[in-house]
Amino acid sequence: MLILLSGDDEFKKQIQLEELICGFGSNLNKLKTIENPSFSELINFLNSPQSLFSFNNETNQKAYLIKDFYPLKQKDKDESNAKSEKNKDDEKLIEFCLKTIKDAQQESLVIFVNESIKGTLKFVKGLKKIDNCNHLDLNKFKSWDLDPCLIYIKKLIKTRPQIKILDKDLEQFIKYLGAENVAEIFQTLETLSQSFDKIDFNLLKKYSQPKYDLFNFAEVLVSGKKAEAIQELRKIKADPEQKNNLGIIGLLHNQLNLYQGIKVLEINKFNNDQIAEKLGIKSGRVYHLKLNSKNIQLTRLEKLSEQLFRYEKRVKVGELKLLEALSLLIHSEEDQPALI
Repeated sequence: MLILLSGDDEFKKQIQLEELICGFGSNLNKLKTIENPSFSELINFLNSPQSLFSFNNETNQKAYLIKDFYPLKQKDKDESNAKSEKNKDDEKLIEFCLKTIKDAQQESLVIFVNESIKGTLKFVKGLKKIDNCNHLDLNKFKSWDLDPCLIYIKKLIKTRPQIKILDKDLEQFIKYLGAENVAEIFQTLETLSQSFDKIDFNLLKKYSQPKYDLFNFAEVLVSGKKAEAIQELRKIKADPEQKNNLGIIGLLHNQLNLYQGIKVLEINKFNNDQIAEKLGIKSGRVYHLKLNSKNIQLTRLEKLSEQLFRYEKRVKVGELKLLEALSLLIHSEEDQPALI
């Protein structure tokens, strides 16, 4: 099978990739991946020995992911030049590459992922002539695409039974955040489902004010991006309803626990699917969380968690205000003044 994935919505492409791999009988960790290859590199890549990444010992099926392949979006610089011996050799190489792809996709899953794929290019036309070739163009929803977004999110939720929400609440939330923010909508649902048995619009609104983003605050806090964390905290401070909202601390606990869990399991050589199963989340979310925290030390996460527990106790007994506690987390010094 040959799949061409294009479009400007990275979230939709990642979800589609998961579905393709699952439908093919494996998982994302079974993919052999290459980025921005030349024609020669791609040919060698597709001719890799079977034993390195067969799905199991009883099948010849393989899965290949090719990211950002230049000839899918723009002509080669030499393609428009006058014909020469070199150009003739290049054309032979391109033809051989198409044949290699055609042969590979007969027993394997071959996926090209580009932000854009130009259908008028000779190489793209050659790919689309191959049997079992499908081109999926996945672009961001526009702000007015409320119904398509609702249908898309409901389809995702069917595969996540832990997310319990009524259609009317989901529809209201999509209108509230905007259909163009489909990744944020879904990730908010998935995150809150870990702490709440049932989700409604009021709960979603509480944790997803358009003025600020608590999930982004957690991400930049973990990453040590002080300036961005302070900026996000100022947005939180501007909403009077959040001054005593201890739910913010609960959400931060959940996010820090997720990051720590991923780090510990990754250190112990668990793959994305195994991590997802252990933490009760999807492997696609594991991928994004690992990406966000790839340069973060486990010791930093543990320190933040310890500080958060201490500040939570002090807030609950009236020794510290909530927003001061969040500021102290940013500056990592328990007794210094809050700088917000």
